[in-house]
Amino acid sequence: MIKHTKSAIEPYFFAILAIVVFGATLPVTKVALVELNPLFVFSARTLIASLLAIVWVCRHPELLRNAKPFWKEIAISAAGTVIGFPLLTSFALNLTGSSHSALVIALVPLMTSALVAWLFQVNRHWRFWAWAAAATVIVLVTIWFENKITWMFADTLLLLSALSVSTGYAFGSKVSRHLGGTSAISLALLISVPFVFPVFLVSFPTQSISFQSFLSLGYLGLFSMFLGFVFWYKALAEGPPEKVSLVQLLQVFVTYSFGALLLGEAISQQLILAAFGVVICLIGARLSP
Repeated sequence: MIKHTKSAIEPYFFAILAIVVFGATLPVTKVALVELNPLFVFSARTLIASLLAIVWVCRHPELLRNAKPFWKEIAISAAGTVIGFPLLTSFALNLTGSSHSALVIALVPLMTSALVAWLFQVNRHWRFWAWAAAATVIVLVTIWFENKITWMFADTLLLLSALSVSTGYAFGSKVSRHLGGTSAISLALLISVPFVFPVFLVSFPTQSISFQSFLSLGYLGLFSMFLGFVFWYKALAEGPPEKVSLVQLLQVFVTYSFGALLLGEAISQQLILAAFGVVICLIGARLSP
């Protein structure tokens, strides 16, 4: 079993900071895709974040030596969070809206919770899983009726992205437990650069980039790909990761809020009620053995 010495509330605080940052990712990606192609958006955001990763590693030269026992986990984390998720969602959002995509992404918290429970060999009472499942169902049903969704090819890409990022989160949380959240995402970014940089060169736009798209790429790189992960991995490392990961169910509602702010998408009364229902379920899961 994993021992947690930090405050019981602190990991949830950092988790909430992370989902606020992550919550804008899909709408901002949609904004960037108005004039930029998916491959460029994917590669540019990664390389922007990699600049911060280089600074971090240069300031902590002992990190590469300390990371030797964890390169397998770092590689899996990078494949899921740095490459798989941004690449798949960029293509999916080129075909559908950010609120629609929230249906499949809503599966990520439960997937992550199950994976970290398996990875860290944690056995939780059935009540915990019942609360987790109930919260997930509330989110899925709400999104389904809000958007009157029918399955399309974009959803297949989003489902693959959900599997990808939840796996990356699970292994990234293991790395962050030993090396820290900032180091975990920095190393994942750095080993992804050889794959991403050629994509960046090939997909570089021939036309000038508007200020709006430039800001979107800046947010995706600095916040979605770096700062959000620093908060998220810190939360998973310091708290029970199978419980803390469920907080990401609230990200769907944050995404809807940013979608309304940036893209003019509507927020209904049912959506607000569903958010309260999810909070109740999360409290139940938090208090379950």
